[in-house]
Amino acid sequence: MADGGQPGSPAGSAEDVQRVRKPMYEDEHESCSILLARIRNDHLLLAYDSHDQFRWLHRFYLVLDRIAEQHRVYKLYGGPHGFVISTGVAETDEDHASTLLRFSLHVLQALQQIRLPGPAPVDLCMVLASGRAASGLLGTTSLTYQIVGRPVAVAQELIDGQRDLPFIVRGGAATLLLCNVHLGQAI
Repeated sequence: MADGGQPGSPAGSAEDVQRVRKPMYEDEHESCSILLARIRNDHLLLAYDSHDQFRWLHRFYLVLDRIAEQHRVYKLYGGPHGFVISTGVAETDEDHASTLLRFSLHVLQALQQIRLPGPAPVDLCMVLASGRAASGLLGTTSLTYQIVGRPVAVAQELIDGQRDLPFIVRGGAATLLLCNVHLGQAI
């Protein structure tokens, strides 16, 4: 997208830029952490009829929300294919990578008790990434909260190709976690 223009069009004039409605909410985050999670065996859930899918998802997200509340992290998205969680976005958290790591470990522990249709456990892959990001509300009707930036893009790329590992810590998140260990802080 050209600077100030509409997607796929040349840059607008200064007057055009002035006429474009500003987002209702927009924020910059110098350092935050993002957790992308994908249910790799979601086909088992999607084989359920819609009512049963919805009931399973509701129960699953009640558990996830309880854990999120305990760790003071924020669910940005939740659906049948996975979820997105953030720290250091809605409120300041100096140890955002450690907070999200603790949350992730708690989720992995809780998943041992959750089954998809039949005897299959939930096969979840999670990617934790940290760095600079921007977030805000997109559009003017049926607003969508969105977070974008390098940590989100890297996490998405890694999770798309992951078939075996249940958990990946990437780049800035790994550095932040290693700094906490080096400083003797408990993760």
